[in-house]
Amino acid sequence: MAEEQAKSNAGAVLKSIVERVENLAEQKAEIRADISEILKEAKSNGHNVKAIRRVLALRKQNAAEREAFQDEVDVMLHSLGMIQ
Repeated sequence: MAEEQAKSNAGAVLKSIVERVENLAEQKAEIRADISEILKEAKSNGHNVKAIRRVLALRKQNAAEREAFQDEVDVMLHSLGMIQ
């Protein structure tokens, strides 16, 4: 009987975990749709969506990370003869 109750508890815990993940996945899809709508609005107002996405990525980095990344890009562009 104790073993049966343990299996029941384990099943309930697993079901709860699965349901919570499903709920979060649904919320994530809704948020993605909201972001898409906002970016469509930006595009209809004449903004460059690709540039907006890049700005969003840059805002996640601190100044040192942005500078280090830009230095690496500059070295690569210089190696390719694209900048002097």
